[in-house]
Amino acid sequence: MKTTNELINKYLQFGGKRSYLEFLDFQVEVNDTLATTKFGTRDNACLSYIRHKLNKGMNFCILKGGIVDIEIVDKLKDIESGYSVAASAKSKPIKAAAKKKAPAKKGKKKDKDGLGKIVDYGKVAKYGKSDNYWDKRLELLFTPEDPKVRKGDKLPATYLFSDMRFLEDYYSLRAFEFGNWLSQQDRINYLSGLGIALYDLHKTIGISAAKFGLKGRLGISFGARGYGGTKAHFAPHSFTINLNRYSRPPKVKKRSDEFNRLNLMLLSGGVGSLVHEYGHALDNYGGLHIEKGDTFELSRGHITNPKPNKDLMKKSTLRGLMEKLLYKICWKSDTEHSAYYLRLKKVSTRPYFLQRNEIFARAFEVYVSYKMAKHEHYNVFSSKLKYAKGFYLDFSEMKRLEKDFESLISQISRHL
Repeated sequence: MKTTNELINKYLQFGGKRSYLEFLDFQVEVNDTLATTKFGTRDNACLSYIRHKLNKGMNFCILKGGIVDIEIVDKLKDIESGYSVAASAKSKPIKAAAKKKAPAKKGKKKDKDGLGKIVDYGKVAKYGKSDNYWDKRLELLFTPEDPKVRKGDKLPATYLFSDMRFLEDYYSLRAFEFGNWLSQQDRINYLSGLGIALYDLHKTIGISAAKFGLKGRLGISFGARGYGGTKAHFAPHSFTINLNRYSRPPKVKKRSDEFNRLNLMLLSGGVGSLVHEYGHALDNYGGLHIEKGDTFELSRGHITNPKPNKDLMKKSTLRGLMEKLLYKICWKSDTEHSAYYLRLKKVSTRPYFLQRNEIFARAFEVYVSYKMAKHEHYNVFSSKLKYAKGFYLDFSEMKRLEKDFESLISQISRHL
């Protein structure tokens, strides 16, 4: 484990071309040392500042598609000032190396804080060739009656599961975003799959539809903000769940007679990742907007050290409930790890899998699946295990955690 001063020096020399994984690996080092510091000390302030900047760098990588050329302009006094909203506003950010700006195009405005391309505006001419084409060609692949997609209570007749505006209002979502490579066919199918999944998810976890969008902060994008090697991700800076687009299908001439677009959407892309990413959204919302502390997440984020905070566990706060939950997931007793955590350590190939926020999100996936299975329900769009079984709790282990999850979710819901 590196000292605070070693990490400060590494940060000050961190400029140049950097990838998302370089930011992530550095952040893991910072988190491990940060976990040993006391809140309010110089070490804690410096490391919190660096972690905040690395998180911004990771988001920058996501937005720019992988590798960015950055320039570190912070000085030691900036780092020692620590991270706070006020200090962050005054301090110098991680920024891309200076490049000549192209002249701005007239007639186009940049939306710096928005979700980008939300929807194509304008109506197709009624009874025209385009209208006739799409009316006949659009096909819903995700329907609530299809047993390959879903098993559960019948959806109300008034629930418009494939209507974007209805879903935005019903769940108090900020917006939807669609990537440029999604066809009209793709858009309607991702919307219909999501609409059915949202209904099952909010009913399962007990958060009402009106509260599900986390006071209008949560946005959902399809194939618009993803990056290679992932199926989905939650972006805290824009508070958006991104579900990646499915892999490009073979050209029409090369498709077999058995080609099925639904199977293609199920085998690749973000279908099956909604629950995991919503777990991250709850974790971040609780730590940023309900109960602020020395980390942005209730779970303490990217920290890989499972050692519990016993003082926190004595409190009935959100952070206390989360700490008790993670303790029960990772520990059998104060001196002995749980069977699950021992399995997890054995199969983990990188620190990412041992991060506290990822342990929580994977456990949240199992919790939702467990709750649905109790009623013989399932939804293929909501959750699909992406790794080997060793990365996940089994249902017998989840049984003893059910009440802890219910307490945490219920407490978050009271603040919405």
